[in-house]
Amino acid sequence: MTMNQTTKVFLNRPLLTGICSLALLLPASCLFASLLLSVLFGCKKMYHHVAASFLRDAQHLLVIRPAGLILLGPLAAMLINAMSVFGLHLEQGSSGLCVRITYRRNTLSTAIALQSALLLLMVLAYLFIEHCRY
Repeated sequence: MTMNQTTKVFLNRPLLTGICSLALLLPASCLFASLLLSVLFGCKKMYHHVAASFLRDAQHLLVIRPAGLILLGPLAAMLINAMSVFGLHLEQGSSGLCVRITYRRNTLSTAIALQSALLLLMVLAYLFIEHCRY
């Protein structure tokens, strides 16, 4: 099986891509769950532990550490599910190369893609607020 065939098999299984994407969303979800616990109920211990690990690695955001997983997890989940929902096909047409976009009706992948996009926006807003604060 080639790499292209492996990618097609993986992206054609919505439950598998959904589970993998939800696993990628866990670190960012834990950050915001601890933030909500801190704001609403005053449980600051968990938030200070999670936020400190996120902000400590601020110079190395794209490295696979807690900060990298919090930032890149929603981005990767969004891309995986967008590729699962939309298909790009290059075809040879009469006037040259044509791109055909197909849409698969898959509510789980669409919902996870939207959720990961919103979570990514929340992470970027959080980073912007923390940057302006310090």
